[in-house]
Order: sequence, then structure tokens, then C-alpha cells
Amino acid sequence: SGEMVGKLTDLVVRMHESETFPPLSGLVTTVPGRRGFRFFIHISDIAEITRQGVRLKTDKLDLAPFARRDSEVLLGRDVLDKQLVDINGRRVIRVNDVTLTLDPVSNSYRVGGADVSTASLLERLGLRGLARNMTHEVIPWDSVQFFASEVPVVKLKLSYDKLARLHPVELAEIINDLGYQQGGEMIAALADIQGDAVAADTVEELDPELQAAVIGTLSVEDAADILEEMEPDEAADLLS
Repeated sequence: SGEMVGKLTDLVVRMHESETFPPLSGLVTTVPGRRGFRFFIHISDIAEITRQGVRLKTDKLDLAPFARRDSEVLLGRDVLDKQLVDINGRRVIRVNDVTLTLDPVSNSYRVGGADVSTASLLERLGLRGLARNMTHEVIPWDSVQFFASEVPVVKLKLSYDKLARLHPVELAEIINDLGYQQGGEMIAALADIQGDAVAADTVEELDPELQAAVIGTLSVEDAADILEEMEPDEAADLLS
């Protein structure tokens, strides 16, 4: 009927290793005049999403407070402004915006890609005039590596297969740009997929201080397995 029932505050997507382009689960919404109260609108209740707003297909809403479940990620809170890895470009990127696409087969909204352009950042800041003649650079989501450590409050089961195909030197350069938390996540994934020897080769390519920080994020057993595969002098320097 055109009546406003709430304000969109975030988009919820389901991130799982089985989903190349994560599907939209629904919306996190706030009610005008009730500061801090957030409720969830399921994707099945959404008729259309446009730049002007979201139109619902029902007038019945569940106003239970929003509580996210495992595998759920908030695009605004957990993805925007975060560092991800562009697998094909072998580089660390910062997400300025996220694109959605409508899947014609399932008729569902999915994450299409990560916009890393200055134009998208200016548009978010309300400076569309400055961004008018600038181009957008969108990295397809199937070429992007998201990290579970960005969302420690829920369990995410992500695939790191594409990342594991990179050379240890390239992986080390990426970890040097990312930092130890995501670096530890990468090393643990490498050990699971490629084996401790490849993980050890990657650790050996890191700066000494970062080596210690990354190994420090692992379990004692995983760290010991990787140290055992390293060159003795490298392992001794790391332990010291």
C-alpha cells in the first residue's frame, strides 16, 4: 500500500563453501521511534529491491528481535570496508561497496561482487557528483576470498581452495598486507588443503615478526606440525 514499516539497516547473506555467490537471506530492519530495536524480514516476504527502497509482498511481519545464525553475514557490518583477497589479481582489496544480482534461475538475490573503486566510496559518502565520470571496478565474488575471522560471533564454513592454488611466495605477500589474524586463517587452511609442507614454505617467506604472530594464532598441534616441516634454522629463528 506504500506505507513505511521500517528502515533497512543491513542485508543478511548466507556464506557457505557450497555457495559461490552467497544468497540473500533477508533484511535487518529498524522501526522509526524505537532506537536500537532490530527485526528480520525474510527474503520470501520481499517483492522487490531497488535504489528507492524495498517493497514487501505481505503486510504481516514477525517483530521478534533479530538474532543471526551460523553461516550468516551482514554485508554492511561485516564486509564493507574490510580487507579481502582478490584471487585472480593476487592482491589485498578493501571493499567499498557490494553488488547484488538477481539470479534468473532461482529468482533470488545473490552477492555479485565487491566494488573496490573510489567511485563507489564517494557515492557511499553522498558525493555522487564527484563520482559521475569515474569508473567502477567490481571483482566477481567467485574471485574473492572472505575470512571467517571477520565474523567471530558465528560459525562460517568457507572454502579456501582458490587461495590454496597460489604460490607460497604470492601467499606470503598477501599475508604481509593482511596481517596476522587472517594470515593465521590462511596458513591453517593451507595446511588442511595442501599439507603442512606448503604451509611451512609460506611461513618461511614471511617477515620474522609476522611469522611469530601468525604461528601464534594456531593450535599447538598445528603449529608444531608446520614447524617440523620448516628448515631447521628457520624454525629455530621463529621459536627464538
